[in-house]
Amino acid sequence: MPNGNSHIEIKPYLLKLERFFLDYFLFDNKIRSFFGWSFIFWVLVLLFNPYYFADLQLVYTDHMRHEYVSWAFLQVGFKVFTVPLGEIAPGVVARNPHPTWEMVPSLYPLGMILYFLPFGILSNLGVLPDVIVHKIMVLSFLFAAYLCVHHLTFDLHEDTGLFTRIIAPTVFYFSTVFWALNGFYDVIPLLFVVLSIRRFKDGDFFKGVIFSTVAFFMHYRALMYSPLLLKGLLSLWMKKDDYSRVLVNRALTAVSSLALVLTIYTLSISYRSLLSRPIPYGVGGWATSPVYLLNLGDVPLFMLFMILSIVAGSYLVGQGEFLSATIIFLIWVYLSLVFNWRIWHCLFFLPLAIMPVDESVREGVLLWLLFTMYYFNCLIDPLYVISLLVRMFSG
Repeated sequence: MPNGNSHIEIKPYLLKLERFFLDYFLFDNKIRSFFGWSFIFWVLVLLFNPYYFADLQLVYTDHMRHEYVSWAFLQVGFKVFTVPLGEIAPGVVARNPHPTWEMVPSLYPLGMILYFLPFGILSNLGVLPDVIVHKIMVLSFLFAAYLCVHHLTFDLHEDTGLFTRIIAPTVFYFSTVFWALNGFYDVIPLLFVVLSIRRFKDGDFFKGVIFSTVAFFMHYRALMYSPLLLKGLLSLWMKKDDYSRVLVNRALTAVSSLALVLTIYTLSISYRSLLSRPIPYGVGGWATSPVYLLNLGDVPLFMLFMILSIVAGSYLVGQGEFLSATIIFLIWVYLSLVFNWRIWHCLFFLPLAIMPVDESVREGVLLWLLFTMYYFNCLIDPLYVISLLVRMFSG
């Protein structure tokens, strides 16, 4: 017989469900309802998307390549990290091969392969039509993008300034949703970075380490936030607790360290292979960042960005935000040295916005972030998004 008190236990969940619908669909909270209904809108756009790629612009194939690389990994193993995809493809049996960017090996870590493996199986075993698999992939990115926006704006209060309350969430929204709809799985590890920051700020180092480890295992650019992981690992290792809890913490530290070693290993073998097969500048959009240190033509921009980053970092150090200052430094190093820059790389700058605890300090970081995204042409124009939708459904 059911427990007579079961209705008492279920009631809080019903209240939470009611609150969810009131906030996200019935306009008790106007901003959250905008997100709720806009999510439904984008799901419908994706459902009726006529493109085989299932992306927004009919040009991006990264998600298809990742799915194919994952399938190839089952047959050739770690060769996907060292041998260009075009050389691997003849030996890979696949129902729906997608060997795009044939001149390079996989430039993403093992976590990417594990994430896309179910999609590779669905596509290449013929469980679902290939275009349906593409849409499911993009749907998973879209869902992650909305979770990113939610957690990036979760602790913004109504008494904050216009910039923090309106402009910042708008930038977060268009940045994550636009690239998710174009098939960029970057929003998945981005979400784990955001979750790790929130857990670290709450003092939950155990979950923080788990989330940050997953992020690093899935994308190399998440390594910009490696100081967070190092702090979390050190805190877990030094934490005094009962014997069983200490063992669990030490086990997590070992697993996290192993995942980090694997990530660095695949990064090193991929880039060693890449450097041994130089790609002509400009091929397929291959380009350096606008402040690339070794490009003499970029020196003025490099110096300006360096000065602004030093000012922002110094301000954060003065406010006691040493981790945030360190990450700004790592972002500056990345932009100064990266030779395969594209504007979606800015996605990994977004989590920096929620690292500071103090509201005024956070607004200072948001100003630096907005300037950086503008400086590198990473801001998404809503009118451009509308033009893409018109083109998609007018033909």
